[in-house]
This record gives sequence, C-alpha cells and structure tokens, in this order.
Amino acid sequence: MDDEFAEAVAGALAAQGFVLENLYALLLASDADPVRACQATAHRMLEDFGSLQATGVQVMTDDEVNRIKRHALDRLERFWNGVERRLANLPQS
Repeated sequence: MDDEFAEAVAGALAAQGFVLENLYALLLASDADPVRACQATAHRMLEDFGSLQATGVQVMTDDEVNRIKRHALDRLERFWNGVERRLANLPQS
C-alpha cells in the first residue's frame, strides 16, 4: 500500500468515525443520563469485542492476533471517548 492510498484510507476512516460518534451521541442524548448510557454501551461493546476469537483465511501467530486486537480495542476506546465528549458538551435544556 503506498502512502497516498494509506492516507486516503485513514481519512475515510476518520470521517466515518466522526459521523458515527455524532450518530451515537444523538441516539444516547435522549437518555435520562446520556453519559452513563454511553459508558455502559461502550463497556459492553468493548467487552464483547475483546472476547471475539480470530477468524480468517490466513494463520496468524498469537502475537499478531494480540497486536490486531489491541489496535482495534484502542480505536474503539477512542471512539467511545469521542461519543462521551460530545454528550458531555450537549447544551443543557
């Protein structure tokens, strides 16, 4: 993968993450305690994702699987932190 393509993929993923953070914030905003609802949803999703087993066509070492899983969990944590930040900054009604 060349640098230009990698940058395009990174940009597309960042844009999609931004949209999804805002959508989740909108969905959770009507909850009585939206930040708590976000934290509970994030906890459950991170727990579920962390328990997934690697599947795929190629054989991977445990180190490869753990690196991929750690990277994905880090990204999910950043995602949920972004949703929580948006909820915490909602105008109070």
